[in-house]
Parts: sequence; structure tokens; C-alpha cells
Amino acid sequence: MQPARRPRRQAGVRGERNLPREVVVRAVEAALVSAFKKDHLAEKELAVRLAQGGEVRVYVLMHVVEEVEEPESQLTVEEARQIKE
Repeated sequence: MQPARRPRRQAGVRGERNLPREVVVRAVEAALVSAFKKDHLAEKELAVRLAQGGEVRVYVLMHVVEEVEEPESQLTVEEARQIKE
């Protein structure tokens, strides 16, 4: 007969509030966007993604346009293709 297993306790806010992992991840990502904007990239449109291993990726979102009028927030189709490769 095997001993009864106790359920593993979840640590942190997720465990205390019984929140789904995805909700916590999205909240942390939003907080990181806010922090990056305050410290480094105030005028940039940002996205942050957390990977399973804890890796943080910060993306500057740009608009793809035919003709660039605002180089800080726009790029051409050709420039976008080069980034994708």
C-alpha cells in the first residue's frame, strides 16, 4: 500500500489566489511593459512575452507602411521581410 500523497502547494500569487497560470503570466507581461516604458522606451509600442523557462522577450511593435513618415514607429515592407528572415 502506497502512502497518501499530499497535493503540492502552489507558490506565490497563483497559489494563494487560485489563479490560472495564463492570467498571472499576462499580468506579469503587462507590468513589464509598463516598467520598460518608464525606464527606456516611453514612446515605443511594446509587447513582452514570458517563455516557459523564464526567458523574457521584449518586442518593439512597428507599423508596416508603403512609405515611412515616422521612422520611430514605421518600417517598409522590405525592412519587415528582412527582420522576419
